[in-house]
Amino acid sequence: MPLEAAEVFLAELAAMPGLDVQGLYTHLPFGDAQGRDWAEQKLAAFDGLLARLAARGLVPPLTQARASACVAAGLSDKANAICVGHLLYGLSPFADDSLADLSAYRPLLAEIGSRLIQVSDHPQGSDIAIGGSYGIRHGRRTGVAPIGVAQGLVRPVPGSRPQALVRGSRVPILAVSLEHLVLDLTDIEAAAVGDAVRLLGSEGDAAIGLDELATWFGVTPLDTVMALSGRLPAHYRDAAGGAAGSTPHRSEAR
Repeated sequence: MPLEAAEVFLAELAAMPGLDVQGLYTHLPFGDAQGRDWAEQKLAAFDGLLARLAARGLVPPLTQARASACVAAGLSDKANAICVGHLLYGLSPFADDSLADLSAYRPLLAEIGSRLIQVSDHPQGSDIAIGGSYGIRHGRRTGVAPIGVAQGLVRPVPGSRPQALVRGSRVPILAVSLEHLVLDLTDIEAAAVGDAVRLLGSEGDAAIGLDELATWFGVTPLDTVMALSGRLPAHYRDAAGGAAGSTPHRSEAR
């Protein structure tokens, strides 16, 4: 509802028998300096609405306008609740990192891992279907890990070159299906069933970050975290890095 119409509407609503206005909210996310100025103006306008409603004797118990970006940028308001999204997961809501110092925050999701359940060698001309190709021109070794769309992944953006870590090296992801991931292990001769597969995290000198993973799949880091939430059993660690609980599974998040 437009802010200009909210005051009269809420007053009429509160006057109706059997109705009690329990909450009033808007949401003001932004990602750059221009958005910060916009949010500051809108926060002031929302505060003005709350003051006018209070003058009418209407004080909803719950009010909210600020998002993670507002909190991180130091904006304040007269509401009594905050909707934190990005900061709750240790992620920056900003495209411009100069808007706030978020060095104290750490991403909630640090690692996504699985294990190889199959490793196969395919000679030239093998009749296999992977990544939209049917049959191969050169010999290739592939590996399969039990994690896919059903576990929260999405199919890679056309033209992207998604990778995973196996034995400390980056390997191409050939295909993402409903419940499986197919990897190109041609350059990893020692790869074997049971080897760890990391889509996010580090191994040796190699690392894959959340921003990189999200870009391959055409979503934001927050979208990635939310897509995986509740679909993968998780291992939790405390602030010191020690184990704080887990729900183990063949594919897992940390």
